[in-house]
Amino acid sequence: MVKFIAGVKGAGKSKKLVELANQAAKTTEGNLVFIDDNKLPALTLHHSIRFVETSGYHISNHLEFLGFICGILSQNSDIVEIFVDGLTNIVGDIENTDLSEFAKKLYALSKENNVEFLITINKAADTFPQDMQEMLF
Repeated sequence: MVKFIAGVKGAGKSKKLVELANQAAKTTEGNLVFIDDNKLPALTLHHSIRFVETSGYHISNHLEFLGFICGILSQNSDIVEIFVDGLTNIVGDIENTDLSEFAKKLYALSKENNVEFLITINKAADTFPQDMQEMLF
């Protein structure tokens, strides 16, 4: 499963994602990972959630980020859910065609590794590619 929480900056997406991650930590068996471009959410996450801060890894586009995620998955086969806060903060602006490509590849990873992805993105839901509408949370 791949789901996106879309909305403009300041709409409360990050807060919602942290709440969902903390709820999952209480009920999910397996490892959870929370990825963000800054350390602020780490202070409010449940202690069992692995926090990964991306700013030191010089990720500049969606394909590099996909490789980054593959690296995380390759190191731990017990990951069941990955939360990504602020996709556009991590990879920069992303065109709809690239976003669709990213989502398709992420969906394949999800199926192959039995892991779920929940991602926030600074993008209005009504501007999402048509083929991704079912991925909106």
